[in-house]
Amino acid sequence: MPYKDFRRICRHCQYEGNTYGAGICWKCYYTPGIRKLYPSCKSKFAPRPENEDINGGYSPPSCPTATLPGTDEKIAVLAERLKQRVSLWHPHDAQR
Repeated sequence: MPYKDFRRICRHCQYEGNTYGAGICWKCYYTPGIRKLYPSCKSKFAPRPENEDINGGYSPPSCPTATLPGTDEKIAVLAERLKQRVSLWHPHDAQR
């Protein structure tokens, strides 16, 4: 099996060499301010700006539901929200 070259081009300075998870080289990674310009992942656990929309661009539903998760009624509510093209979850929906 031939050697596979894992070197990539830096997203910031275009240096062709090894890059970190954010896709930037060592020099850019450790230069103050540059690392913040290139987030390394889109994990749901990663810190996000306060104004970032976590609903995928959909507006929240107009009112919460009292139906419990896993019931047929809750599935019907979710289907209706999907048809209305609003977020499936309301912060005050009933929980077990």
